Parts: sequence; structure tokens; C-alpha cells
Amino acid sequence: MIVLDNLSLPATTIKVVRDDLYPFVGGGNKARKALYYERYMIEHGLNAIVTTGGVQSNHNRAMAVIASRNNWPCHLVVHGSEERFDQESGNPKLIRALRGITTEFVSVDKISSSMDDAISRYKEQGYNPLYVTGGGHDLIAGYAYVDAVSELLKATSETSQLKYVFLALGTGSTVAGISAGLELAGLDTTIVGVSIARKKERATDVTMTFAQALYKELNLSAPVGNIIITDEYLCGGYEGSTPEMTQWIDNVIARTGIFFDYTYSGKALWGAYNYMTKHKIDPSEVLFWHTGGLMNYLANP
Repeated sequence: MIVLDNLSLPATTIKVVRDDLYPFVGGGNKARKALYYERYMIEHGLNAIVTTGGVQSNHNRAMAVIASRNNWPCHLVVHGSEERFDQESGNPKLIRALRGITTEFVSVDKISSSMDDAISRYKEQGYNPLYVTGGGHDLIAGYAYVDAVSELLKATSETSQLKYVFLALGTGSTVAGISAGLELAGLDTTIVGVSIARKKERATDVTMTFAQALYKELNLSAPVGNIIITDEYLCGGYEGSTPEMTQWIDNVIARTGIFFDYTYSGKALWGAYNYMTKHKIDPSEVLFWHTGGLMNYLANP
């Protein structure tokens, strides 16, 4: 399902895809991807999940939701403070409320070994587990946004005007999926990924490596040439912000009733607006893909 809306920004209006509303509590791109993991697990007889993310991970929350509703055990390897996880609202609060979810708190260098150990334990207990990389950075998740583009094209007749798609860029798999979907549709559309954590060189390397693998899987011979990545709006990196950015986002929320967080989509929207202004891009040619973050917004005081 695709929900399209108009988003009023200072002195302009752009189209927005509302993945913050889809498909279940918390919404967002991680929830859309989680549906594909759910389908894959059912089709392949898998019945347990091991994955990883930070304290306020939308990915962890989405995977925990599909595990709980299918009565699958799910082990989350969390890099971050156990005290924060136990006390904060937002994604941790939802995860704490679900059945069958276990958590383990480790340093970043221990993530891989901890996930391997959890997979082994599930197998010893008779389960057939799925190992899911942090953020859902694999081809199963990539297909979710290839198909989302197809849904978008069915939902609107204005694709000929679509010259730019802006969205938050974290692990890069959502950007890559949209890129491949637009390529399959034969559209000459540029995707601008606003990096919310990584410097441009690293963000580009991770995104393009994934995009090339996805293109190959889809038998797309065209090189990945429709992606631009900017790190001009990091505001200090992951979970970083500036007073100017947060005030601007708060004003958008107050004026539109559409909620944006300061870590993902809000930061990306702030970056998109400034990028459009700097490069004199016609707003009628722009689509912003809201990839969620409501739980992160609610976690802030």
C-alpha cells in the first residue's frame, strides 16, 4: 500500500509518500521490510529471528512485532546501554511489551559473535532461525522497495513529472531498492539520499555495493547511476542535531500535522529542503519518501 500526501514547507509544497503510516504500529521502511522477512520465513519454514540494532532501532522494533504476532522467538543483540533500553520510551517501550523477545547488550565489536551464538542456541533448541543483518541490509529487504516503487506508479499518474526522490539514507538498502524499482520502470529519476549518520565516502560505498548486488539479482544491466548521496546535513552524525534543524522540523509538524523525528526522516526532510533551495530544484518535480521515525520522535523529552 502507498499513501500519498501533500507536504507544505516554507514557501513551497511537495509530494510525500507516507510510509510512516504503513503497515503496523510505528510504521516506516523497517516495517515495510519486515513484512518481506515475515513472508520469506513462512515460505521457507523458518521460526526464530536473530538480529541487531541500537537502543532506539526501528528495525529491531519491526522484527520484534512480526516475531510476536507469529509466536516466533526473537533475540535482539543491542549495541547500546541496557539502562537506556529499560527506561526509554519509543521503540524500546514497544519491544518490552511484546512476548518472546530476548535482548542482549554488547559492544559493537561483539555483535557478530553474539548473533552467531544466538543462532546456534536456537538450532540446539530445535528452531530453524533466520539471521538478519542490522537494519535489514540484505536482498530480501531490498525487494520491499523495488515493489514499493511499482505500487507508487500504480497510485499516481504524475510519474512523468517525477525527477527527484529524496529520503533518509542509513544502511542504503531502501535507497538501493527505490533506485532499482525506478530503473525497472524505465524512469529517469534521481534519488537523493540524505545521509543521517555516515560520511559521504562510506555511505556511498555501502549503498552502491548493495545496489549493484540488487541490480544483478534483478538482471538489470544498467549501471547504478541515478543515486546522489549528500552528507551536508549530518548535524554531527547519528542522533545529532542543531537548534536550527529541530526548530524547523517542529514548525513543519505544527503546520502540517505530519510528524518527523530528528534522527531519520526529519533530518532528511531538512536536508532535502536545503538541497532543493541550494540547487534551485523545482518542487513540482520532487517526491519525499517519509520512511518513518515516529517512535524516535516519541522517545525525545
